[in-house]
Amino acid sequence: MGITAKDHGAVQINIGDIDSTGVYNGEYQTLALCGEVRKKGYADQAVNRIALKNGILKEKKKPVKK
Repeated sequence: MGITAKDHGAVQINIGDIDSTGVYNGEYQTLALCGEVRKKGYADQAVNRIALKNGILKEKKKPVKK
């Protein structure tokens, strides 16, 4: 399902790619969130989930307590 023209709460975010030295390489990945996701407060969770899936973020493992 796409984002309709009437969804004025929708946003598009471009996340820049960086090289191994941390410098922006001119490329980016686009992420679009519909207004309903933002309205329900799921935007942060959605961005994190998509970023993990696309390799933008790495999952940090929690240390095991002894």
